[in-house]
Amino acid sequence: MRRELKLAIPCLVTLVLAVVLTVPWQAGGLAVTAAAAQTGPYAPGSVPVIEQQYDIATVRGEEPIDMALSPDGRLAYVICVETDNLFVIDLATNQIVRAVSLWPAAEWPLGPGPSCIAVTPDGDQLVIGAANDSSLLMVEAADLVVSRRIPLGGQPSGVAVSPDGKLAYVVLNSPDVFLSIVEIATGRAVAKVPTRTNVGAGAAVALAPDGKRVYVAAASGALAILDAGTGRFVGSIPFPSGLICDLIISPDGGLAYVSDLDSGKVLVLDLARKQVASTYSVALAEGLALSADGTRLYVTTFGYLGHASRTLVMLDAQSGKLLSSGDYIHPAPYTRVISDINTPTLSRDGATLYLPSVDADGVLVVDATTLRARGLILVNALANFLPWRSVLSPDQSRLYVVSRTRRPTTVAVIDTQTREAAGRIVAMGALCQQRSFGLDISPDGKTLYVLSSVDACLLIADTQSRSFVASLEIPQAEGLRQVVVDPTGDFAYVLDLAGSVHFVDLEHRAVVGAIATGVDEAETMKLWADRKRLYIAGSYGYAVIDLATRRVAHSTEYGREGEFASPMRAIAFLPRQSQYVVTDHFGLHVYDAGTDKEIRYLNLHRIADPIHSLTSDIAVTSDGKTAYLAMWDEGAVLALDTATWEVRARIDTGRMPFSGATPRWLSLSPGRSELYVVCEEGDRVVVIDTATRQVTAVIRLDQ
Repeated sequence: MRRELKLAIPCLVTLVLAVVLTVPWQAGGLAVTAAAAQTGPYAPGSVPVIEQQYDIATVRGEEPIDMALSPDGRLAYVICVETDNLFVIDLATNQIVRAVSLWPAAEWPLGPGPSCIAVTPDGDQLVIGAANDSSLLMVEAADLVVSRRIPLGGQPSGVAVSPDGKLAYVVLNSPDVFLSIVEIATGRAVAKVPTRTNVGAGAAVALAPDGKRVYVAAASGALAILDAGTGRFVGSIPFPSGLICDLIISPDGGLAYVSDLDSGKVLVLDLARKQVASTYSVALAEGLALSADGTRLYVTTFGYLGHASRTLVMLDAQSGKLLSSGDYIHPAPYTRVISDINTPTLSRDGATLYLPSVDADGVLVVDATTLRARGLILVNALANFLPWRSVLSPDQSRLYVVSRTRRPTTVAVIDTQTREAAGRIVAMGALCQQRSFGLDISPDGKTLYVLSSVDACLLIADTQSRSFVASLEIPQAEGLRQVVVDPTGDFAYVLDLAGSVHFVDLEHRAVVGAIATGVDEAETMKLWADRKRLYIAGSYGYAVIDLATRRVAHSTEYGREGEFASPMRAIAFLPRQSQYVVTDHFGLHVYDAGTDKEIRYLNLHRIADPIHSLTSDIAVTSDGKTAYLAMWDEGAVLALDTATWEVRARIDTGRMPFSGATPRWLSLSPGRSELYVVCEEGDRVVVIDTATRQVTAVIRLDQ
C-alpha cells in the first residue's frame, strides 16, 4: 500500500478510552460475523505464512508502520496506521493474542493515525504518537486501555523513552516545534523545543546509551544534538538534505547512522568529531537496526514493486561491506509485496529480526544471521475475493461485484434490500475464465458484461438465470481493465492496459474498431452523460475520445519531473458545472469540459486528509452538488461540496469493526440514499447512508 512518509496535520481531540475488540461486533443494525478459515493457495516461492488462531479476517489491520518489544522480549506491540489499531503478538508462538482499537481515542473522524510507538523500561506503559491528532497516547500495558492523551503541538514522527522511564522524547514534523519532552507520569510537557531555521523539522529521534543526549535527524540536513534533561541545543552535524527515515546510535555512543531514502544512502556520523565519517549505498534505504555488539547494521528498503532489488541488507557496521541480503516474495496469489519497512526490530537475544511491512500488512520474521525468512505474521488476512468494481442494476435491487482473484471469472450478487450476498455468477465451462477487472450492465438490467481480463475476453451473463451464456475475444488487447456499456445498449467500450479502447457491437457480438489513446497503464474509463465523450485515465495521464468521430479529442500527460505516477487516477463529471475531475496521488485536477483547460487544483492533504490520499474512485450525486471520494490508502470516504470543494464529511470505513480497508470503487444509489463502497483488501462492501453519512452495513464477500 502506498502512503506518504510521516505526514500529519494538527487537530483537536478529547480523550476516549480505547475499545478492545476480540469478538464479533454488533450495534445499530450493523453486524460483522465470523469468517470462514483462510485457505490458500499462496504464491510460489513465497515466505511461509504463520497461520493465526486469531480471526484476522474479521479484525483486520492495515499498514503496520511501527513496533516495539516488551522489556522481557516476550511481546511485540504493532501499530497499524490505516486501521488505527494495535496488535499484540506473543513472540514465543508468533501468535496474535489481542487487537485493540485506538480509534475512539481521537476526535479526528478518521482516527488518531498511530505513527510511532515505544515502551517504558518497566513495561507498564505504551507511548504512541498519533499523527492525525498531533498528540501522544499513553496506553496501559496491563489492560491496553488509553489512559491519557497529551497534545503535542505538532505531528509526531518518532518517539523515544528515557532509560529511567520518566520522559518521552517526541520528534515533531512541525514548522514551530522541533521536539516535545513529556513527563510520562503527569503528561506535562517539560519542554517544547522550537524549530531552528538551520535545522528544520525533525524526522527521527534516538537517545545516547547513557540517556544524557537526544539526537534528532532533520530532513533539511542536520543531526541536532540536545541535552536530554532540558532540550537545550548543544550542537549539530550537517549532512546532505533528503528524505530522512530512521536514526540509530551505536552501543558505545560514538556513531550515529541515518538513512536517507531519496539518495539511497546510510550516513555514518562521528558524534565526537561532529562530522560525516562515511556513507553506505543502499537503494531506497529506510529502516535501521544494529546488533548489540555494534558490528552488524541492518537496513530495510522502501522497495515497492521492485524499485529496490533487496528488501533487507546486512552490512558490516564499520566498513559498510555487504554481508548478506534478502528479497522476499509475498504469499498473496495476487500482486502484493513485502516492502516499506520503517522499523526493523531485533529480538532481545539478537537472533531474530522482526520487520513490520506497511505493504505486506504483516510482520516478517527473519533469522538475524542468515537473513532467511522464518515466516510472515499477517495482521490482515489475504483477500479471498478481492472485489474490484461493482455495478447496480437499473432498478437498484441488485449490486454486482466482480472478483480480481477468482478463477473461473466470478461475480458476487448482493441483494440491496436485505444487504446480504444472494449468490454468485461463475463462468463454469466458458471459453474464458480468468480473473476480472471490470463489468457493466445493460440498460434493461437483463445482461451483465464481464471482463475475463487475462484472456482478453468479454463474457456475457444472463442476470435472471445467473449464468454466463457467451464470450467474445477482444483481439490484440493487452490485459482488459474496464468495460462501459452505452446507454442505448447497442455498444460497449472495452479498455485495455495499453490505453486502447475497443468498440464492441453488442447486437452482433463483434469488435468493430479500436482507438489507441496513448494513455500508459490505463485503468479507468467513464462515459459522459451526453454519450458523446469517453474519458480514459492511466498512471501518466488521461485522454478524451470524441465518439462521433472516434478520435482522440484531447490528451494530457502527467508524470513530469517531480510528479508522482498514480495508477488509480479517478474520473468524475460535474454536469451542472460542465466540468470534469481527474485525480492524481495527492489531489484533484478540475477541468472545463468545453475547453479541456484545467481551472483548479485541490491538494487533498490541505483540505481533506492529513496523511493519505490516493483517490481510487469518485461518485457524484445526480444533482452534481456532492462528490464522494474513495480514499484507498486511508480506508475512508470523503464527501465534498463541489461548489466550494469544502469537506462535508469524513467517513472511516477501515477502522474496527467495519474493517473496510482500501476502498476501491463506489456505486451510488440515489433512490435509496446509499453509497456502496467496494473495499478491495477488506473483502467487503461497506454501505453508507448518504443522508446521515454513517456506515449502516458491512457485507462480507470472503465467506
